[in-house]
Amino acid sequence: MKSKEEFIGFIDNNLSSSLGDLEELRKSIKSGYLNWISVFLLGGGIVLAAKFVMHLKWLLWPSLALFLVALIFIILVQKPMKEFRARYKSDVISRIIEFIQPGLSYMPQAMISEHEFRHSGLFLKEPDRYHGEDMVSGTVGKTDMKFSEVRAQYKTETRDSKGNRHTQWHDIFRGIFFVADFNKDFATRTLVLPDKAEKLFGSFLGSAFQKMNKFRGELVKLENPEFEKEFAVYGEDQIESRYVITPDLMEKILDFRKKHRQSISISFISSKMYVAIPVFKDLFEPNYAKSVFDKAVMTEYFEYLRLVLGIVEDFNLNTRIWGKK
Repeated sequence: MKSKEEFIGFIDNNLSSSLGDLEELRKSIKSGYLNWISVFLLGGGIVLAAKFVMHLKWLLWPSLALFLVALIFIILVQKPMKEFRARYKSDVISRIIEFIQPGLSYMPQAMISEHEFRHSGLFLKEPDRYHGEDMVSGTVGKTDMKFSEVRAQYKTETRDSKGNRHTQWHDIFRGIFFVADFNKDFATRTLVLPDKAEKLFGSFLGSAFQKMNKFRGELVKLENPEFEKEFAVYGEDQIESRYVITPDLMEKILDFRKKHRQSISISFISSKMYVAIPVFKDLFEPNYAKSVFDKAVMTEYFEYLRLVLGIVEDFNLNTRIWGKK
């Protein structure tokens, strides 16, 4: 896997020309639209506040006019922002991915399908709304893999005292969803989930709460105290689950958790390994407020991509222990 120092060298030697063109476009968007939008919105807010403080009805119209002008600018800026975003992803993000792992396919508008998300069995709630983007797919070593950003939500509806209906959306999952070939046909499913119960209630009560989670399957107890503190394992077949979650794999999952300080949920179903890593922001979007030459921004992209692509290496997926039927 490429190092951070190699990546900085790659930016300086390979991206400078593309970044220069993008920076000019970013500056024109920021100065020609975004700064003015901020001015008109701020002005409209101040005038509207003054109306309520001074009780001057005529101030309503100037505030509405300022908000209307801001809306016009917002509409006008959509086209150049869309162009900048598309160019940024093709000229910067795709080339960073190619640098980290040559040969992978990057599709900014694609995502892991909702069917695969549901099939993973990692989440009990069924999504009412599902979307994603920035899918990367291909082969790393001997392993077929793909991942994308995903956001799955469910809705709740309530009525107030007047009978008005209110809809609220709640996240089931937001982050990176990864799918890889595990090179083993599973007859049943095995889930590895963050052990929130044991951390909240301790070993004895936590274990009792885990056993009550029948929707997940049967609780599988493993002979690794550190792993048991961090994760709860559920399976439909105790023997197969222990066959899949080997002592070596337990150590690798723990190492990943410590190394990246990231929560992680994993399932093994139908010869596939599904990995969900929560991230509460859009990862690969350009920041119009900052220069495209800002290496801290691009290094953050690099670190997230290296984290996910490193799953194949971290979990030793290229070592073909079993083989499929």
